[in-house]
Amino acid sequence: GPAIVRDPRIAGWVEDLRDDDVPGNALDAMRGLLALPAGDVPELERALRSYDDQQRHFAAGVLRRRCEQHERPPSRALLAVLVEQLQSDIGPVEYEARATWIGDLTPASVRFLARHAVAAEDLLARRLTAPDEQQRFLCAWLLAQAGCREHAGRIAWELVAHLGDNRISGDALMAANGLLRLGDCAEGAMASNWGYLDAQGRALVELVRLDLVDPPRTKRQFYRRGNMHGVTSVYHDPAVEFSVDRSRVPQFRDR
Repeated sequence: GPAIVRDPRIAGWVEDLRDDDVPGNALDAMRGLLALPAGDVPELERALRSYDDQQRHFAAGVLRRRCEQHERPPSRALLAVLVEQLQSDIGPVEYEARATWIGDLTPASVRFLARHAVAAEDLLARRLTAPDEQQRFLCAWLLAQAGCREHAGRIAWELVAHLGDNRISGDALMAANGLLRLGDCAEGAMASNWGYLDAQGRALVELVRLDLVDPPRTKRQFYRRGNMHGVTSVYHDPAVEFSVDRSRVPQFRDR
């Protein structure tokens, strides 16, 4: 298996990730942990089960960055904490993280999970019925990226609810992309909700339906798609072209 990284400073650094009264020590600890060579860091993995929220989420952020740096697959425990970070309120740790090397937790977790959606599929599916609306929506989109057929109906209903013009920035583009990824499975939810959708929602349903039967291939086809919706100027066809790395990740409490 992969090498285990050994360094006498690791235990102290992981301890410094806790929510304590020492200014700047978590930042220094992260710098040290991120500079370690490739390999497993069992102390960090153990911190994913910490009852200290800051330690748990900071450890997850460091491990996420280490997976990206060293192109390593995430552990199951890491995926579970990243799914937890999709909630609209993960407490003060969210603000603490922004000024550190691990950045804004929810968007970073969504972008990372999008590349590991298949591995996280059952963890995401479990939160499709979560009380938190933001977590449900982001899990639904991620499951659509994983090509999840088992919960397709439920995923589609969750996404269709966000096609309309609301006060959440970016959710409609993401929803249209998720519905397209679901393919024909999305039609039931789109048809059932047609009567409740506003003009923007209906335009996006029309776009997804057209993309399913006649995917745009030429510049001209993409250009025509741009005249169908008026939702975004970033993409001609947000359902096809949406990229979570280029677009804002919707966060519901911003409204």
